[in-house]
Amino acid sequence: MFKFAQTLGDQLPASVVQPQAGVESGSKLVEMVRRALEKPLDYPPLAEAIFPGDQVAIAVHPDVPSGARVAQSVIEFLLTHGVAAHDLTLVTSRKMPVVFEDELADLNQVVHDQHDENAVSYLAANQAGQPVKINRNLFDADVVIPITCRDQPATLNDIYPEFSCAETIQRYHQQEDNEAEQRAEIRLANEHLGLFIALNVVGGPGDDVHSVLFGEKERTDQVAETLAQKIWRVMPQDPVPLVIATIEDQPENQTWDHFCRALMAAHDVSPGDGQMVICTDLEQLPDESMRQVLALSFEEEELAVVSPDIEGVRPAMQRLINILRERQVFLLSGLADEEVEEMGLGPISHADEFRRLVERADQAILLRDAHKVVVSHP
Repeated sequence: MFKFAQTLGDQLPASVVQPQAGVESGSKLVEMVRRALEKPLDYPPLAEAIFPGDQVAIAVHPDVPSGARVAQSVIEFLLTHGVAAHDLTLVTSRKMPVVFEDELADLNQVVHDQHDENAVSYLAANQAGQPVKINRNLFDADVVIPITCRDQPATLNDIYPEFSCAETIQRYHQQEDNEAEQRAEIRLANEHLGLFIALNVVGGPGDDVHSVLFGEKERTDQVAETLAQKIWRVMPQDPVPLVIATIEDQPENQTWDHFCRALMAAHDVSPGDGQMVICTDLEQLPDESMRQVLALSFEEEELAVVSPDIEGVRPAMQRLINILRERQVFLLSGLADEEVEEMGLGPISHADEFRRLVERADQAILLRDAHKVVVSHP
């Protein structure tokens, strides 16, 4: 995973402005989890809410920063407060490297399979009459503790639809603009699951943890979203000669879609014609639609000639073309220099090249994990 400080160094000139809020040290994570569980928001301490013999399911959303460490901290807390290992089930949507001692051999670990209809149970029907389903282990549990995150304002990182069936997950991806309906369906799923508590991790740049909250679910989500806005909602700054935008995310999230989002955030935070550097771990070339968009930024044709595959996102793609026409964009990635140059971008191969570019600019702005940043006025 690309890490800004490790890859490019944390000794940046004073001329580099970082408009995002800072985060706490990751070494405090276990203590942050413990404090949250001992002093919940609008809810009794967790140790008082679980009774001997209760079947407890812990569902960890894959986007939670340091998710394995958070889950392990929650499980160890429960064990010290009388919950037996054989009454615990850890549910994840991908394999998670959680390491336990021998006495935890009885703990159940389940990797959710969205394509297995036998892995889900029916909860209810949404307003359109479509089935609302959830992982069977969560359905059968007496207590469900969702571990979710807010790593940007107003995200929908909840255990539903993450732990639902493939059909539902695909529908959410295809209808991202129906946020109000999706939120209503998530509330419906939570109510029918009897989900009243949540542990929410507020993520910061570089997959660090800003804060950990636990308590009544709506209250916890609300406070977490407010904290996330302080990190990820950034006001436009005065134009500067250089904007540095990083994508410090898991390998599966190093995508060209996130490249586009980072590019637009970098442009919005400092309007004008200054240079921009996108720092990523991208190793795959863009698909045909994206290559056409990059090519169009150096031609006069209108977007109408672009493949219909991107017809649904034409406004965003046209905006991307305009930015690429107006500004010089450099790319630090895992791609070969000639591959980057063929896309009309300036390649940066080494950290030394990056530092020289920064030193030449008398002022610069750094947006870390820019693909998550929302640039807006207060």
